[in-house]
Amino acid sequence: QGVTNEHATRTVCPLEVFTAPRPKPLLSFNCTQFFGRKNTRAEGSDFFCNSPARNGNKAACESHYFSVGPDTGVLCIHHINKGCRSERNGRVDIKHNCPREVFEMSDASNRSPPSFPLFLPPSPISPSIPLTKPDVYDETELCKDIANDNLIQLPAGQNCETGFMDGSSRSSRHDDDVMCNRSFTLHTLGGTSVKYNVTRCTYDFLNNICTTAKSTNELCNVRNPDASASPCDKYTASRNLRTDGLHCENIPNQTVCSSSYVHVVNGSRHREVFMCEWKNTKCRKSTRADYCESVLPPNIFITMMDDLGWDNTGYRKRPDGLPRNDIRTPNIDALAKDGVIFMRHYAHMICTPSRASLFSGRLPMHVLDRFSHVCADEVGGVPLNMTTIAEKLTREGGYMAHLVGKWDAGARYREMLPVNRGYDSFLGILSKGSFAYSHIERSAREDADHELIDFWENDHPAYRFSNSQTHQELHFRDRMLSIVHEHDTSRPLYLHYASRHPHVPLQASSMYTDMYAEVSHQARGIYMAMVTMVDDIIYEVTQKLKERKMWQRTLMLFTSDNGGFVQQGSVCSPPLRPQYGRVNTESAYATTCMSESGASNWPLRGGKYSHFEGGIRVNSFISGGYLPTAMRGTYIKKNILHIADWYSTFSRLANVHEFDYKGNVSTIKRSMGKVNVPHYRGPRAEDKIVPPVDSLDLWPMLSRGEPSPRREIFISSDTFVYERWKFFNYLSTTVGNANGGPTYPNETTDSDPIGQRTFTCTTFPGCLFDVVEDAGEHTDVCATQQDTCAAVHNMLKKSNDSKFMAYRTYNRTECRLKADEMYGGYIGPVKGCTI
Repeated sequence: QGVTNEHATRTVCPLEVFTAPRPKPLLSFNCTQFFGRKNTRAEGSDFFCNSPARNGNKAACESHYFSVGPDTGVLCIHHINKGCRSERNGRVDIKHNCPREVFEMSDASNRSPPSFPLFLPPSPISPSIPLTKPDVYDETELCKDIANDNLIQLPAGQNCETGFMDGSSRSSRHDDDVMCNRSFTLHTLGGTSVKYNVTRCTYDFLNNICTTAKSTNELCNVRNPDASASPCDKYTASRNLRTDGLHCENIPNQTVCSSSYVHVVNGSRHREVFMCEWKNTKCRKSTRADYCESVLPPNIFITMMDDLGWDNTGYRKRPDGLPRNDIRTPNIDALAKDGVIFMRHYAHMICTPSRASLFSGRLPMHVLDRFSHVCADEVGGVPLNMTTIAEKLTREGGYMAHLVGKWDAGARYREMLPVNRGYDSFLGILSKGSFAYSHIERSAREDADHELIDFWENDHPAYRFSNSQTHQELHFRDRMLSIVHEHDTSRPLYLHYASRHPHVPLQASSMYTDMYAEVSHQARGIYMAMVTMVDDIIYEVTQKLKERKMWQRTLMLFTSDNGGFVQQGSVCSPPLRPQYGRVNTESAYATTCMSESGASNWPLRGGKYSHFEGGIRVNSFISGGYLPTAMRGTYIKKNILHIADWYSTFSRLANVHEFDYKGNVSTIKRSMGKVNVPHYRGPRAEDKIVPPVDSLDLWPMLSRGEPSPRREIFISSDTFVYERWKFFNYLSTTVGNANGGPTYPNETTDSDPIGQRTFTCTTFPGCLFDVVEDAGEHTDVCATQQDTCAAVHNMLKKSNDSKFMAYRTYNRTECRLKADEMYGGYIGPVKGCTI
């Protein structure tokens, strides 16, 4: 834009921002007319802006300004929590028409143009997001922008002055100009008419409010969100539907054939559309089918298991071709075989970053790249100025959202609780793991004096379950069955089952451990029992969805947060310790193993805590009645996808945009500041830059078999995946330097577990593996693929410039003492707006 800007080379500010035409000023009006609506306070008058009479009165405040000289004046502006004050950037020329630059000059004596654009440039985001338009522009262009989804309609009952797209109130975010300028209101003009009265919102920079534009009312032919019309119309508008019994093959005329189509109903949402084509003197169905969608978005059911190994499900094919007869997961296997199985679905190597990535749509290196804890003083999870997928689906997509199970995405502040991050309800644990019957937090065992219970319901401890003597996962099962049973089917459902299984402590009820009594390695037997327990719970929930006739329009994602742990040997000693005058009787219900042992990632190398495939390539598939028939029973073998990509995929299925308004508003407003590295400190990061959403829409791949939109993954500061290649930096070290075998773990591996073996890359510039042909990462091919090795190395170096530096400090003892005092023996948030 012809302006010197030190941020021009930053990755958060793409080139499109600086090569785009400079926007026109948003304000231009006759100053005399403007000040005619305000009372002038004479120079030297005692009636200043902040006089007691006006300080608390917004209307009285903003009806005044002060004459400073013959040509200039200072506006009185009412600021929230600050009262009525002089606006020092409001010096004006009252004799002429005043462009915004004049209003924002800080020195009345300096009439030269400002040295930097006081109009912030368009949002530094994806090129698909339109540039900010002037307040007044061609009405045809307005209608086009709305029809192309470049502007977003405010929810019913809200208008420019009262609400935002995400449901939050204007009063709490009055200065959010980006969201304001992307909003419009839509008013139906009678009956079934497709004409709408459209009004665009525009931001009043003088008064810091969002208001209705006066000159953009127009009757637009825009899509009716309540109509039954489908995007299929774009395929079929010029063709005639052939009714059942009169398909393409029965048409003898070429002209009639080419103007016809047939459709096959595939669930309550999908229509599989075949065009009729004339080939070799015959009319027949085309070889390519289009999948069309009706209006109602799908239900979304996520099952995220905790530390599930690659080799710990029955559907996963073994490389030797032999059937798997040790693990019993018949229901998971059936769902996988009726869905799409992923061979290269990536996540982080540990719990918290993977969950933060799913919730925020960012790669872990752009949100949180390490363990967190409920007591973390700073980040502790997903920053509050990142919009979660639940917020997207509920506030913009009309979903009902429920989280059942493990949260592990921040709880130091009350604002970080799931019910304050978009979920309508929550039952589960806030930390990494707790005991199945007493619900005592696992890590609390390190501090015998402060063993706290970790079990929450919505915004308070789940006191009513404290003496239930029921296995934790069965509480989760009952809650999910209740949610599905009571759900209003006129609204789409987002149900996230974040199982705590098979994370440590290893515990399962006796009916499941008895199934594996013949397994000699105790930890492995209990681990498999925990997986089978979840298999039964999934069966009950899917049956309830079918009973409610919701399964046909449900999309189910099954995944793990990372690979299975392969750390220690089989250490199964039940914990027995006094806890607040009570006795921890876990051993009375189930044998408890505290060792991170029992999982198998064979034939992959490594496991949890490792950047080898066994740690980051996770067990995953997608299934459900919403999945197109043609894609069922297939594998996606070479294409890569990341757990962050479900953010965009689910957003697009819900007919909302994945753009994160909260995060990028902060980026825009702070982009003029001097920030060298995108650090983050505090729960909102209002003074720092927040990385944009990394997520990519997978639905074209999942519904039509198109290639994956993702080609690369920034795994860590030393690890990078590009298509079929995995790169480790020179002298980088990771754990898990072994592959295990078909029966892992066993008695012979306890003294030398995979997780205790380390690997250091000793070749320069790094180590390169072809993880398509060599999934076990046996052979470093950097020497024979030097150009590729150098190219991926450069990708890693460039990506490291965008690394998100998240702080994590906490005083565990102090936090536990305060939580104990506040919640009577429960762990929970000890900071926040209501504490």
